[in-house]
Amino acid sequence: MAAMKRSCGCCAELWLFVFLLALNTSRARDTLRQGEFITITQTLVSAGGVFELGFFNLGGSTNRYVGIWYGNITTQTVVWVANRDKPITDDSGSLTVDSYGSLIILDGSGNSEVVAQGSGKGTTSNATLLDSGNLVLRGGDSGGILWQSFDYP
Repeated sequence: MAAMKRSCGCCAELWLFVFLLALNTSRARDTLRQGEFITITQTLVSAGGVFELGFFNLGGSTNRYVGIWYGNITTQTVVWVANRDKPITDDSGSLTVDSYGSLIILDGSGNSEVVAQGSGKGTTSNATLLDSGNLVLRGGDSGGILWQSFDYP
């Protein structure tokens, strides 16, 4: 009987751990940290949920673009596009901040398109989507803005 109670207690603790882990991983994030990736099915969401950043396609096209759109409306309204001249032609792309602190788009073949230059190897950079719709790349010792999408409409 005591063994059964101990077993049930462990089961409850395990379920609580799994629930909390799922809750934490499903929470929207507004920042892409160095070394993290966003894939075709993932997005960044600004802190207030006003804007989203991720991959999208236009109409029936298979071309994929990285862009920012309004987050709380049913019709996707894109306000900024990173790779308008060089779309990804497959569905295995990703967005990351690389070891040099640069914001880059990778296609399925490993080819990269630099969206924003970082401050160099050995420095930490993060990309954050703000509620204004601005994507900012911060880095260096001061954490200052290295690049922002508002400068590239």
